Amino acid sequence: MIVSHQCCECERVRDDFAKYTAADMPDEVIDYHSDSIPLLTPMAFRYYLPRYVRLTCEDAETNAIDFLLFNLCPDNPDGAFWSGRCDGFTRTECEAVISYLEYRRTWPDAEFDLELIEPGVAFWQGLARAR
Repeated sequence: MIVSHQCCECERVRDDFAKYTAADMPDEVIDYHSDSIPLLTPMAFRYYLPRYVRLTCEDAETNAIDFLLFNLCPDNPDGAFWSGRCDGFTRTECEAVISYLEYRRTWPDAEFDLELIEPGVAFWQGLARAR
C-alpha cells in the first residue's frame, strides 16, 4: 500500500507512484511529489526513499531537497507521526540514511540545515543501534 489515507491528494500520489517501480520513477514524478513524503505509508516511505535520495544528489534544483531533509529529521521522534514510521528499516538502511545526512553536511550552505541534520543523524544512529 502506497498511502493509507483516502483523499484526492493521496489518490493522486497512489496513482502516480503505482505506475512505476522506485528505480524507474521519473525525476518529474518525484519532484512533483516532493511534499507528499508524509503521505506515504511506512512501507512505501522505506521503498521510495532511495529514489528521493538519488534525485536530491543528482539535481541541486529539485524541490525534494528540503522536503526530504525535513522528513528524515524528526523534530519530535516520540510523536504519533513517527511511531512505527521507521520500524522496518534495517541497520544497513539506517546507516545509509546516516551517510546521506552526513553527506548533506558537506553541501553549500549546509550550516543552515545543521539544526535539522544533527538531530536527524542522532535519530538514525539510535535506530541503527536498536537493530
